[in-house]
This record gives sequence, structure tokens and C-alpha cells, in this order.
Amino acid sequence: MFHIKWLNKLWEVPAAIRTKLRGVRPLTLHLSAVSHYESKQLADKVVKHLKSFKPLLEYGLKNALISKDAYNTLMMNTDALIEKWE
Repeated sequence: MFHIKWLNKLWEVPAAIRTKLRGVRPLTLHLSAVSHYESKQLADKVVKHLKSFKPLLEYGLKNALISKDAYNTLMMNTDALIEKWE
């Protein structure tokens, strides 16, 4: 079963790299908001925030803030979560 906390764990980055990546914080904050709505069972908010997470992933890939593998994994699981909550 897919879960936001699992998706968030995929985004763990070593501290030495994390300080270099300014794109990490918006992704982490976004997933925190999704996790909050998930815990409240607010499906419409979960889906809305997951859909708006996808452009952040695209930005991260385009600007070399995340790897292609990280992008593919996060995008695939984001899509699965959207499908689950719709």
C-alpha cells in the first residue's frame, strides 16, 4: 500500500548534498502538507497537493536538483497515490 510517509522517505538525501540543493525544502514541505491532509482523510486536498507536487518534481529534474531515477520513482508513486485517493 502506498503512503505519503513512504514517499517522503524516498526523498532522503545525505546532509552534504541537501545543503546544496535548494529544491529539497519545497518538496519536503509539500509532502508534509499532503501527509497532514492524508491523516485527516481529506481526499480532495490530498489529490490537489499531489497534483501540484508533480510540477515541483519536473522543476527539480530540469534544474538537476534530483536525479532521473529519483524523478521517475517519485513521479510513479505520486501517480499511484493520486489514483488511490481519487
